[in-house]
Amino acid sequence: SIDTAKKTIASAYTDMTADQDDVLVIAGEGSTGRTTETAAITWAKRRTHIVGNGPLRQMNPRNGIGVAATDTASAFKITANNCSFTNISFAAFVDTDVLVELSSVSYTTFNNVHFQGIAHDTPAAVATARAVLVTSSGENEFNNCTFGVDTITRTAANAALEQTGSCPRNIYTNCLFPMYTTSADALWVEADTGNCFE
Repeated sequence: SIDTAKKTIASAYTDMTADQDDVLVIAGEGSTGRTTETAAITWAKRRTHIVGNGPLRQMNPRNGIGVAATDTASAFKITANNCSFTNISFAAFVDTDVLVELSSVSYTTFNNVHFQGIAHDTPAAVATARAVLVTSSGENEFNNCTFGVDTITRTAANAALEQTGSCPRNIYTNCLFPMYTTSADALWVEADTGNCFE
């Protein structure tokens, strides 16, 4: 119930069951409404979903996930098919090189999600930093999503979005890519391996 709500995505995720279309609702308190995660999360339960309970926004929905700092893994790694993420922000205002990764995922949908990655000075200077990394994943949809921020100066050849490996039929509709940079090599999108833009 709302009176016994979980404080983190990680703790709520343990109570979810795959293939039953369980929905985790983020109901924020105050102006931001983000959780404070303490470790990287792997989302591995098929047909489980996250919805932000607030006004529908393309940029900076006020209900979201404040990820943990991690240099060794993606802060939020999705490995399950047929999931949906709606009206939330993934926020990495900490030293996190890869905010969200899709790894061998299909049929997953993101609606009005802001991937606030490369949002700290340290990853902004790292060439391998990504807001979203799509690895060998296809037939996913990103609708009205935002990739990156324009409040941190990116100083390296990093990318807001990268597709690598075979990534057939991913769809990006009406998406935004804000960026502030002093590097001529910083990218909005990187897709330069075989079949990554199939």
